[in-house]
Amino acid sequence: MIVAPENDHVRLITQPAHAWISGQIAAQWGANGFLRPEPWSDLCFAAANHDAGWIPWELNPQLNAETGYPYDFRNIPIADHFDIWEASPRRTALTSRYSALLVSHHVAGLFRMHDFTEDPAVLRDKARVFIREQEHLQDGLKQSLISDGFYHRFMEAGDAVTHQRLTSVFDYLSLILCMGFVQDEIIGKVPHASGDIPVSIKKSSEDELTYLMDPWPFHSREVHVHCDARILTSRYSSQQALTDAIQQAGGITFHAKLTKNGFDKKI
Repeated sequence: MIVAPENDHVRLITQPAHAWISGQIAAQWGANGFLRPEPWSDLCFAAANHDAGWIPWELNPQLNAETGYPYDFRNIPIADHFDIWEASPRRTALTSRYSALLVSHHVAGLFRMHDFTEDPAVLRDKARVFIREQEHLQDGLKQSLISDGFYHRFMEAGDAVTHQRLTSVFDYLSLILCMGFVQDEIIGKVPHASGDIPVSIKKSSEDELTYLMDPWPFHSREVHVHCDARILTSRYSSQQALTDAIQQAGGITFHAKLTKNGFDKKI
């Protein structure tokens, strides 16, 4: 769950919905020298499903008593992440082993980024087991794909490494949009034909739903993305009250736009 404050309310976007926006971004990527190696449809599927393990949690989001809102993905207890992230590549593998390989690398990378030094020893041990399990899964998927008549050429070309990195790029771009970042962001080391390059993204001062990017990595002049969201206008003191409020909130459409226009303007 992404919990984004907006004036007198908060906007809720589920992790699978955020991932779908990642997939929408991926589908339009690959112009002006930005890499788009095959099999691109598998990369788009991985981007759109990298948070599939969140589905059970999102069906009944838990109350964060400190905020009165659901737990945001950034402050959900780390112990809850193990089952969530373990399920993401497993569910993706039901459709595409190649996509599951990308998702496994993605979730393992997220775990490696977390600083467990202040966590209980049992969590540190569990994290080490989780990483080993993901590495074992990745080894099995790689061997299966290398021996596959369709996928072996992509594995030999090393395209999976580029796809793994781009999965993280699309994840971060989607988070920027869904969370409504207002500060300028630099996404470093984006794969490009000339080598890794940085990409800048910033919010337009003319339209809060528009973001400006430079250099421009998409085929179309503008990229529109959307997903369902919910609005909460109050804080809640009990799990039941929160559950009832989310069920009664209904859905609204969250949409955002990426454009290459505007970098020559003062914003």
